[in-house]
Amino acid sequence: MNRTVGIKRLYSLGDYKNVTFDDIFTEVPAELAFNTEFVGQIKFLQVVSIEIAFRKYLDIMENYPLMGEQRMVEALEQLRQDTINSIQEIINGNTEA
Repeated sequence: MNRTVGIKRLYSLGDYKNVTFDDIFTEVPAELAFNTEFVGQIKFLQVVSIEIAFRKYLDIMENYPLMGEQRMVEALEQLRQDTINSIQEIINGNTEA
């Protein structure tokens, strides 16, 4: 029986505005899901990953609007494409880990 390990963080942006990030590992084999050391490390990884995502979000929200609408869209498109390329390299096994 497989399990799910997940975490959700709510960040306050002030003025009654919030942003939520979550991270979920699905189909975790039961023998790993019941291993407290493994689950603890996965949850720590999730917390750190969410914190990085939040910091990147703050950077985008703070700096990109200063670029002007067209440059902001172009910069976000480039970030998206770079991320897609990185995922494709991982899938193809072309990374140096």
